[in-house]
Amino acid sequence: MSVTKEVREAVRTLRTSPFVLVRIYVQNCEVRSEIVTPLVNQHMHMWDDEMKDETEAQQRKAAQNTELIDGNRADRFEGGRVNAQDYHHEPEYDHAGIHLRSRDDDQILWFSDQAINFKVHVNRDPELVNRKAQEKERPKLTPDKGIENPFVNDFPLVSFNGAPVCSGKLNDDPEVKKQKYYKYSVEVEGITKPLDPHIEGHWD
Repeated sequence: MSVTKEVREAVRTLRTSPFVLVRIYVQNCEVRSEIVTPLVNQHMHMWDDEMKDETEAQQRKAAQNTELIDGNRADRFEGGRVNAQDYHHEPEYDHAGIHLRSRDDDQILWFSDQAINFKVHVNRDPELVNRKAQEKERPKLTPDKGIENPFVNDFPLVSFNGAPVCSGKLNDDPEVKKQKYYKYSVEVEGITKPLDPHIEGHWD
């Protein structure tokens, strides 16, 4: 079912805080997360629905650009989105992206009610890396540094015994705005496979 922008904004006004609270937990030796701020999970799914056509168009274009680069036709690449070197596919589980709006000072606060140590990394979405026309190679991502971090706070963030850690607000850097699509990953001490949901920034 399609959700109108008006409905999404109505839900947005019911939010009482700019913080998106994300609980990190371990279940069956896997790292999991859930958004626990009231109404925010519904809000994020609504926003995903509204942005679906635009996002899928960007994904198709990134795949086409990647084929040009991988097929020795990089001279025809005119800039835009590509897949990073280490991109393979999206996670198999259903996961809403976290949409953050700069003008509302939105930010993410990660915590756990379990006595676990975890580390939060951030980087450009490997499926949707924005590249200039002269950058004719698929990039290799280096989490947390430079363009890989869309927030004002430094990453990685480290939590001991589940203590809360905060992303800070979105960075207003023009290159970060152009990139728009990001991911965070969570490493829990003693667990091999990290978690990697989407983040989408909005500066409108």
